[in-house]
Amino acid sequence: MKIRILGSAPGKPVSGKNHACIWCLTHDRNILFDCGEGASQQLLKYKLDKDKIDSIIISHMHPDHISGIYQVLLMFKLNERKSELQIFLPEQEDEFAKTLEMFYLFKQILPFKIQIKNIQDLDLNYLIPLKNDHLHKYKKLVKEQDLKNKMLSYSFIITEKDKKMIYTSDVNTLDFVKNNLGEGDLVILDSVHPIYEELEQNIKDHRFRFIINHGLSDAMKKLLPLISRERYDFADEEKEIQL
Repeated sequence: MKIRILGSAPGKPVSGKNHACIWCLTHDRNILFDCGEGASQQLLKYKLDKDKIDSIIISHMHPDHISGIYQVLLMFKLNERKSELQIFLPEQEDEFAKTLEMFYLFKQILPFKIQIKNIQDLDLNYLIPLKNDHLHKYKKLVKEQDLKNKMLSYSFIITEKDKKMIYTSDVNTLDFVKNNLGEGDLVILDSVHPIYEELEQNIKDHRFRFIINHGLSDAMKKLLPLISRERYDFADEEKEIQL
């Protein structure tokens, strides 16, 4: 399994960093998890800009996790991509398809086929989506305004042979994932949103290795001096990780 963090910035733009995007090569498939601003340039940089990407999987519908997908699709069109592309979304697949028309990315003029599906339709036995609570803070607003938003957000477990990688994406709590953590697992961890107690409990109780993604929160700054330096690293958009 090969992994590259193509975008590691939090929602607030950071000079010199791209927004959320993770490339993973596993079981001979090239998968993008999230597709934030800057993804097209990163795919171009690492020669993934035409027919290489098999699937794009969006964890949730915040702009820093999906806004780059339109430029990626335009790049694929201009580079005359031929391979079919699967796009998996957490919700509102039909509404997303309509936005492609709004941006003149008509299916009829694309040189490749797009399948737009719900994450629950993922049929890869080595890739497990886990619902998380990141968007639950919008419940009151969505209910009061009778909005279509389903507030669905996902983290992901990817396994290959005896290796396991967990991409938390954005989360508020880590309860959803703690039963899936084991010795030596690699976790690309959102350290910005969880509170100190959540981070401390999970990092101390489980012997996984982790990459600090989305920046360094005050809670994580407080916790790091208590942890062996061998257990963690910082997200690096230039570095390939091999498991």
